[in-house]
Amino acid sequence: MKKIFFSLIFVLLLSACNTWDKVTWQGAYYDGWTDDSNIIYWPMFTNYEWCKDWAISKSTDAYNNYSYCSKNCNNSIGGTPICEEVVRSWQPLPWSNTFSNYKE
Repeated sequence: MKKIFFSLIFVLLLSACNTWDKVTWQGAYYDGWTDDSNIIYWPMFTNYEWCKDWAISKSTDAYNNYSYCSKNCNNSIGGTPICEEVVRSWQPLPWSNTFSNYKE
């Protein structure tokens, strides 16, 4: 019985370690305007390129080309995600990463 218990604990710890180092990306875009009330979030992607392709496909209007991908997000108080990194389709600040200059 003890062997089964310790084997189960070992398997659970091993599977938890495998999920800690995984990178996730969340796509989002502004639907029409650039205020926070119109942000559309998408489920997580496991690959930056997939997120980027999705975000670019949502930015079809040249005047409303505001989409982005966020790396390793966690929910914060109020539902706005807190993320390690954000890569945008536009450059709001001079040092911002954009789809054209970001290297994973």
